[in-house]
Amino acid sequence: MSLMWSVAASHDSERPMANTDHDFRRFFEENKHKFDNAVTIVMGDHGPRYDSAVNTKQGLYDKNNPLMLVSLPKTLRETNMQKVLKRNSEFLSSHHDLHATLVDIIRHQPSSNFSDTSFLRINGTYGSSWLRRFEMGVPSRTTQSGIGEWQLAIVGKEWDRVNK
Repeated sequence: MSLMWSVAASHDSERPMANTDHDFRRFFEENKHKFDNAVTIVMGDHGPRYDSAVNTKQGLYDKNNPLMLVSLPKTLRETNMQKVLKRNSEFLSSHHDLHATLVDIIRHQPSSNFSDTSFLRINGTYGSSWLRRFEMGVPSRTTQSGIGEWQLAIVGKEWDRVNK
């Protein structure tokens, strides 16, 4: 497991990020064989808060709905787990779910050879693993959560499809 926290490149402006693109590309290309056998999560904690991007449609979406990419190992892509991960991407998610997912990867999934996608309440966590079916009917996964629309990047008709 590895963790990289890259803040300085783009926290106050997106422009410096272009200076790191080549390095990130080289890193991913040189380590491709490792990523083919790993769960890879690339995420941001929030979108742009400063800079001109804030005033664009994409900036509005990204402000409260930051980047979240999850890639499964090659052996798990075309499986039920990939389908569950895609389905779960249609619901609200939080850092609690990230924590539950990491605990699931370390403690629970190895015993099923990463094939168990049934809902599991994971002790010591407040979320649900992205690799398992979410518990349905939970208000925190829908617009019924009590979160104000001003806190959501996706509002109106685009948001309604998630609630169905």
